[in-house]
Amino acid sequence: MLRKNLRLLAIVFSKEDERFLYSQLNNIHAYKNINNLSDIHSAVWESDWDVILFNHDKSCLDYSAALNVLKESGKDIPFIIGSRLGDTIC
Repeated sequence: MLRKNLRLLAIVFSKEDERFLYSQLNNIHAYKNINNLSDIHSAVWESDWDVILFNHDKSCLDYSAALNVLKESGKDIPFIIGSRLGDTIC
């Protein structure tokens, strides 16, 4: 069961993927899609997120750099790395 008022930080999602994700998760309270390490740092340090989704396919960023930002913050936030192969999400 998805909790209400989910605060979701999405990293490197295309506009199409972003719209799809938002349409599937109708309990999102706060949502931010970011595409660079500086913005990741600001977002992690300045807000409390319930979950962080990292789109590995669309990224020119290394997920480990984003994960290190989270580790340095000391916050306990689930960090999910997703990848899409064709029409299948892994």
